[in-house]
Parts: sequence; C-alpha cells; structure tokens
Amino acid sequence: MAYQAITVKYLGATDYKPSRLKAISASGISITRAYDGDYSIDNDMANIAHELATKLEWFGEWRGGTLEDGKMVWVLDTENYFVVCKPLQGVNS
Repeated sequence: MAYQAITVKYLGATDYKPSRLKAISASGISITRAYDGDYSIDNDMANIAHELATKLEWFGEWRGGTLEDGKMVWVLDTENYFVVCKPLQGVNS
C-alpha cells in the first residue's frame, strides 16, 4: 500500500457556497466539508484530514504542518520509514 500526503485547504465562501475545507490525496481522492468557524481552523483541518485518511484506510500516527500559502499537509509517521536529516558522525560543519 502506498501512503501519500494529505493536503487540506480552506475554500472561501462564494455567492453560491459557504466556506469549506477540502482534504485531498496526491492521487486526487478528496472530501469537502462546510467550515463554520466554531472551532479553530487547525483543529477542523486536522479532523478533515483524519476523515480522509480513514476513508482511504490509512491508519497510524499522522504529523501535520502548515505551508506558506495556508494549506496544511499531513504525512503518516511510520517507524523507520525515512530520515529527513541525520548528521554524519565525524563530519565537521
């Protein structure tokens, strides 16, 4: 099973639709929910990312962060899956 990141973005209200949050996987599978602002946007973004992960049957611990454009990205944290940065021993900086 190939896990992908989940991106969540805020969609502002239009003349015809209320404010919404959209969670989407890299493969294009997505869900969209109304955003009413009753809770923090970060909490609501986490909830919709969790909903999409559950729909896709991607279970585990997820880590999220915010991008410059305000979108949030969630990645599955699997043990020993990858190392982002590991200093080399004996190398001076």
